[in-house]
Amino acid sequence: MMKRILFTTLLAAVSAALLPAATISLQFSSNQVTLGDNFTVTVNATNVFAGRPEDMLLAFGLNPFISLPGNVIFLGASVGPRFADDSGSFLGTAVAGDVFPGLGAGDFVEPLTLATLTFRAIGSGFVDVGVVSDTSDLNQGLAFLADSNNVELTASGTIQVVPEPAVAWLLAPGLGALLLMRRRRRA
Repeated sequence: MMKRILFTTLLAAVSAALLPAATISLQFSSNQVTLGDNFTVTVNATNVFAGRPEDMLLAFGLNPFISLPGNVIFLGASVGPRFADDSGSFLGTAVAGDVFPGLGAGDFVEPLTLATLTFRAIGSGFVDVGVVSDTSDLNQGLAFLADSNNVELTASGTIQVVPEPAVAWLLAPGLGALLLMRRRRRA
């Protein structure tokens, strides 16, 4: 009996792992931003009903991800036009939205916009920015009516934060002077 329960549990876990899942993509307003500027990242979902064509999408929840928090800060988000904004309603979930009575496979054209995140560049360099979800938290991921397992929302992309052009022009004469001094020392 114990072997049968273990086998059934293992089979269910493998089946869930083999189900196709939604694809999450990010659309950056720009891949290069100037220090001090704001930029947006739109979070889109495609293949939302992969492996569950008769199901209904009820909600989503996610958190922004920043690889170098000293270079970029998260300012806020707006949920996609199909969703009511539940952001801030759930402890540990920064961005959330729900749709009542739910969205079916024929209710929208993909990609489905989940949210638009707004960030500010505060330090120079390359930064990975994205979204993550913890599917052990029922308020995160894509939540469906018939399937109690939320679909994970994870995606990231890289942006480059560059100094303002005026800063570069201020640095140029100083660097030129240093090079000139170095040449004179060698001569």
